[in-house]
Amino acid sequence: LLNIQDGNTTHPDTLWIEPVFMQDGQHYTEVEAEQIGLTTRSRSQIRVDQIRQITAFLQQPPLLTSRSLIVIDGAE
Repeated sequence: LLNIQDGNTTHPDTLWIEPVFMQDGQHYTEVEAEQIGLTTRSRSQIRVDQIRQITAFLQQPPLLTSRSLIVIDGAE
């Protein structure tokens, strides 16, 4: 059983993906964008490189559990 809450997990068999803003080649979560005062005209979204990250994560066997877990937060 994994204790997961709001993306705050460091378990090696868990990958947390959430929509991000892109600014100058950097990803910013909604919280990070708000903290640095980033203003955007678009909505945050799941990016192609995040999907590639999921693919790479799934190609590796789990380290500590029998399964890997991917959480896609805010997917609509």
